[in-house]
Amino acid sequence: PGLEPHDAHAGEVAAAGAPLPDEMPVPVPARNEALPAAFPHDIPIPEGLTAKSVLSEHAGSYAALFTGELEPEVVYRFFAAQLVSEGWTIDKAHGVGSELALLASKGNRITTVICTRIDGLLHVELGVSGGS
Repeated sequence: PGLEPHDAHAGEVAAAGAPLPDEMPVPVPARNEALPAAFPHDIPIPEGLTAKSVLSEHAGSYAALFTGELEPEVVYRFFAAQLVSEGWTIDKAHGVGSELALLASKGNRITTVICTRIDGLLHVELGVSGGS
């Protein structure tokens, strides 16, 4: 009572792909100096993320942890758009709630992105596995 039908889903619609408000600019890809030279160039990293750790146990495989001042939704949408533009296929996407995640593939390679907040700070986990 008192709610129009479209009001009930406004939050879901906004999270699923409505345009970002003007105060949330979309970051541009930037080569992150903290990443190894061999880090895959077809996985753009948004300007404004700071690499906290980058581990590689096998050639072509990485686990990277980033933080920054960006909103998790902004980072999630950046990766969703940029990975596709680099030829990746988004196999699974979870863009609603406090933990946003993508699973993408390209040939025999897989990448995962998780964006959330931990203790109020942006926390981004990026995993890459597979051949070069």
